[in-house]
Formats: sequence, C-alpha cells, structure tokens
Amino acid sequence: MKNKEGISREQMMLLSFEEMIPEKSMVRVIDRFIESCDLEQLGFKRTIPALTGRPPYQTSAMIKLYVYGYENGVRSSRRLEQETKRNVEAMWLMNGLTPDYKTIAEFRRQNIRPLQKLFGEFVKLCKHWDMISGKIIAVDGTKIRASNNKKLIYNKKKLEERIDRIDKKIKDYFVQIEEADKAEARETAQAIPKTVEELTKRKEQYEKYLKHLEDTGDKEISVVDPDARLMGSNHGSIESAYNIQSAVDSKAKLIVEYDVTTSATDHGQMGNMVGKVQKRLKIKRFTVIADKGYYQGKDLRKVKKQKVEAIVAKQNASVTNGHSPEYGHDKFTYDEKTDSYTCPADRVLEAHSQRSTVNRKFYSKEACRGCPHLGKCVPGEDDYRLIVR
Repeated sequence: MKNKEGISREQMMLLSFEEMIPEKSMVRVIDRFIESCDLEQLGFKRTIPALTGRPPYQTSAMIKLYVYGYENGVRSSRRLEQETKRNVEAMWLMNGLTPDYKTIAEFRRQNIRPLQKLFGEFVKLCKHWDMISGKIIAVDGTKIRASNNKKLIYNKKKLEERIDRIDKKIKDYFVQIEEADKAEARETAQAIPKTVEELTKRKEQYEKYLKHLEDTGDKEISVVDPDARLMGSNHGSIESAYNIQSAVDSKAKLIVEYDVTTSATDHGQMGNMVGKVQKRLKIKRFTVIADKGYYQGKDLRKVKKQKVEAIVAKQNASVTNGHSPEYGHDKFTYDEKTDSYTCPADRVLEAHSQRSTVNRKFYSKEACRGCPHLGKCVPGEDDYRLIVR
C-alpha cells in the first residue's frame, strides 16, 4: 500500500486568502473589531492620509497586525514582519502588505496611548456581547521582568556600601603611590592616578544617585529602566520587574482592567483596582475576590467605602506575645452589629474607641476577671486580653 501523496508543488492553483481562513478564525474577529472602531477619535496618527508625499501604510492594517501579534504572543517587530510574509492569517489580515520591522516599531512608538485606549473599546464590545457580567471580579498580580539588569538598580544601603568601598580603594592606591615613591618605582606611580580618576568618577555618579533618593524619597533607583524595581519572583529569585495588576470577570474569564505598578507586593492595590473597574464597566456594586496577598485592613476599609463586597483569603496570624495557638487573634470573632469581639470562651470584649479610629482597641476587664483560661490567653502579668483591630 502506498503512502498518501500531496499535490505537486508546481501545480497551479486558483485559491484566494479568503478561502484559506476558516469562518470562525480569530483574525476575522480582530478584523471586524478594528473596522468598527473610530480610530481618529481614539487618537491614532495618520488615520487620514496626506495629499502629498509617499502613501503610508493603512492605519487600520497596522493596528490589526499589532493586535494579532498580541493575541498570539508575538511582541517583536522583526517577528511581526516575518509573520506578514509566511503566516496566511497575517497575510489575510494585512491584505498582502508587508511593512518592515522599523515601520512596525515606529507605529507602536507613536501610538502607545491610542493602543491603550483600544483595550477599553474591546471591553465595551465584550460587555455589549454580554460576555461580561460585572458581578464577580477576581484581582491578582503578576511579576513581569523588565528590560533592565538587576545589578543596575540601587538602594541607599547598596550605594553607601559602594561609596565606602571606593573610598577604601582610593586610600589603598595612595598608600601604594607613597610606597612606590619611596622605592623609586616610577612606572607603578604613573599608572595608579588613572585608576583613581575612574574610581572618583564612579563615586560621583553614586553620590548623584544617593542624592536623588534623598530628594525624591524613593527607596530604589533604576539606571536603565527608571520605573523598574527589584521584586521577588515565585521561583524565589530577585528580578528587575513590574507588578501587573489584572481584574478578571468571572463570566468569560476576560480581563476588564489592568494597572502597572512598581510595588513589590499586592498590599494596597485592591482599592485602586476596584475604582478602575467601577469606572471602566460603569458599575458600583459587585464582589471582588483576591488571595491573601491583598489582605490589608486599610485597603479593605477603602473597598468597603466603595460599596463593594470583598472576599479575601485571610493571612495566617502568627502566635505572638506568648499567646497559645488556640487563643490567637484569629480565634476571636468580630460582630459588626454589636461592634464587639467574642473570645473562644464566649466572653465579649467591647470597643473602647470610636469606629472612625484607625487602630481600635477592644477589651473587657470584667469579662477576663476569673476566666479559667486567662493564663493561656493573656501572657505575662496582664490581667485582661487586648485586641487591636
């Protein structure tokens, strides 16, 4: 039995790009979506070509190529150029146009803000198609590596150590010069000042970085990518990165809002993302879900004021100040109606500060007096338990 054989490569075919693309291909969605957008209103440049000069590439075609690359994980301008020459979907989308990588990169550089606005238009379209419910939103952060070597990110301690090290080297060089002069080793004495000059210039640069930190109050300064910061990754390493916050709707698992932050942790980010989602989807009340990285009292209070219900995994409270595990802070139950705490022994601790106070104290000397569990619950010489909310 023979193997299956294909057609001859020299066989002429009457086949168009349209026939090569399936009806349910994603490129057809991209094509229709871009055609439905008002590109001039979004701020894209050269949407209306000039009457003179060389005809530019069609703005809508360049946007389609960029969105296609985003959807397929192709970021490089050089790779996007290759896709227009070998990928049938890209050929169909571009109507056979093949811009070079410089043209693609320049288009992206000139239209950064309009491309960001395009995301909002896509969210509106998905909401119109009833793919976004706006009832349950999940928020999470992702570390994305920056185009910057982590060795080129400095903090105050690192800069002070570098400056001290340079001072020590300069001092050692002067000692060597003095010893070389005494020994009349002129060649060595003439080579050292050049090294000292290089060290002095480096020290001056470090001192400028240190002054910038003192003037701005920043904790770190990045030389190549000014916005990047040192962050711990899930693999346990430290990288130069950004913390990308994403809000995902539960219905079709679509990202409805995002934010790029330089915060190494997710603390304090939930309130910001809730506000952005409310503005983007034009809704006020929904439920937001997040992991324990977002568990912060101040931020949860902000979300509550925004009239949004938050479901956040609680961080495991460590047993401190000599408390037994069964009488840890997390074992006390707060009742919002009565504004009080109930301990594991069913005794009530009342509030001794107003609700508007940031750190509120709850205790009851009468309830703790005579409690058989007082020794385990209250360490040291204290005679009652204090809870700070």
